[in-house]
Amino acid sequence: MSKLNIKHIVILIALSLGVFWVALFNQFTGDDHVLFEGNAFYTSWGHWPDLFTQKYSTTSSMGQESKAVYHSGSVAYRPVLSSTYFWDYSLWKLNPFGYHLDNLLLHTINTILVYLILIQICQDPALALFSACLFCVHPTKVEAVASIGYRADLLACFWQLLSLLAFIYYRLRKRKSYFAGCLAFYFLALFTKESAIIMPLVFMAYDYYFGELVLKDYAMPIGLTGFYLYVYFFVFPNTSLVHLQYLGGSFAHHATVIAWIFSRYIIDLILPFQVMMLPPLYLPPIEPLALLKLFSGILIFAALIVAIIKFYKSNKLISFFLFIFLVGFIPIANIIPLANPMAHRFLYFPSIGFAALLGLIFMRWQNRLRGVFQVALIGLCIAVTVPLTMRWHSDLSVARTLVEYYPENIKGHLILGVQFLKIGQKNQAAVEFQKCLQLGDKDPWIYYLMGVAVDDKPQEAAMYFQKAIEVAPNVSTPYLALEQLYKKTGNDQAAQQILKQARAAGIKDE
Repeated sequence: MSKLNIKHIVILIALSLGVFWVALFNQFTGDDHVLFEGNAFYTSWGHWPDLFTQKYSTTSSMGQESKAVYHSGSVAYRPVLSSTYFWDYSLWKLNPFGYHLDNLLLHTINTILVYLILIQICQDPALALFSACLFCVHPTKVEAVASIGYRADLLACFWQLLSLLAFIYYRLRKRKSYFAGCLAFYFLALFTKESAIIMPLVFMAYDYYFGELVLKDYAMPIGLTGFYLYVYFFVFPNTSLVHLQYLGGSFAHHATVIAWIFSRYIIDLILPFQVMMLPPLYLPPIEPLALLKLFSGILIFAALIVAIIKFYKSNKLISFFLFIFLVGFIPIANIIPLANPMAHRFLYFPSIGFAALLGLIFMRWQNRLRGVFQVALIGLCIAVTVPLTMRWHSDLSVARTLVEYYPENIKGHLILGVQFLKIGQKNQAAVEFQKCLQLGDKDPWIYYLMGVAVDDKPQEAAMYFQKAIEVAPNVSTPYLALEQLYKKTGNDQAAQQILKQARAAGIKDE
């Protein structure tokens, strides 16, 4: 590489580390606790062979009580991703700093790979630098980089980018070793996250736009895809698949949600200052203006298709990256309903196409304002990304952010209430759980947690524990809590009665 390109890589490394270094001091949040705290699975390399047995699959509890202390934490088969957690634990034990460091290093390497791929495809170092910078600092990256449990998108993209780069070199230099590398990296990407399944389409698109289709070269990537699908559906089936249903319960609602999520993703990419932390398992509301939201998604999608066709003759680069952008949406489009309908981390790979498109658009400007606008956009992204990364510092900061952004979302209040309970602020916890009930949540755990929060008021606590039992008579925790409450208040007869009720419900003594 030339000195200029090396300088560009130094700039990209400094930018990535400079923007996301605050994530290094974040704690475990959300699913991280389930993955690492009290879970024996990742504590020894001797458990690594269990990645290839039925011990790997974690049953999706779907709100039911779970006491597993030896599990991968994944309902989908992702052994490559899980292997990195063995590495983390062996180096860092339960120190989150090291886990976050690995995420940051992955993101930094991905940024460099994006730059190298754009250099090869566009042959324009300035364009590649700007697009890689935009990819690096766009606030939609925060979720993937700042949360350890969301590493799948970082790692899958890493293998996807290596696979594409190897494929490009295979076409340029005609060496079979590059093609072997392409296949190996694609294999690793598949078993990191299922969204990597689009890569054969990416390979074909590269040939279609910049060379010629060579059908025999697609047989092995497609064969790997078939093997992966067999493993995914039949050997280690995703345990959440049995719960698949239309989002909102009907096809019309499902289609509207798909269109609106697509529109929301486009808006967040184009207007980075609009990006906010999303609640877990977020399903964006489509009322009011449901029809407008449906047609907005359809019109944007149609416009992109028209642009792909139109620019194919006049500017193949724009057409190609538009195509890559749309192809990247296929796994996250909820065509098959996702357990988590919308999350910014899902944009990690598709955003490469978006960043390249903006780079191409800016390169068409033949005036001095081009550089000003480029720097301003990167600066705007940084101004949003750094504070958003800091909001991922702890469960408490995450919960407060969710309640601030989504006051009508139940999950934010639930998470905040749990965090208040953990630090002993039961009155504040009760306020948050009460808000959940007011918003219509009938989850038995809400009633149980409410009972815990007001245990200084025995009659009120007993009422909430009884309500939890009514809603979920097969869950033991509310029975045990109610028994302990009765014992604490000296009502041994009521305590014995609740134990009899638990046995009648089929719950064994503990």
